[in-house]
Amino acid sequence: LNGLINTISNIYSAVGLAFCEEALSQGHALTLLVRNPSKLPDKIRSNQLVNITEGQLNDENALQKVASSSASIFISFAGPVAGSKGTVRLIEA
Repeated sequence: LNGLINTISNIYSAVGLAFCEEALSQGHALTLLVRNPSKLPDKIRSNQLVNITEGQLNDENALQKVASSSASIFISFAGPVAGSKGTVRLIEA
């Protein structure tokens, strides 16, 4: 699975960041959907294997952009938010 492209959202948690670091250490390319790219650690933000899209799960344009990234796997570290349809929109995209 080396080099697999993953699209990941809501990675600011310790688990999300650890996942990204491990995936990058194994040579995987990542497309990240994040609200605020400046919150990402430099070693992730500046990595050549990382493509960052700024947006949220309720932003249809951002979802379409990451959905068209040729990703093999979509992973969300988003927790449930009352009344949110973000995960449903990610699946629909």
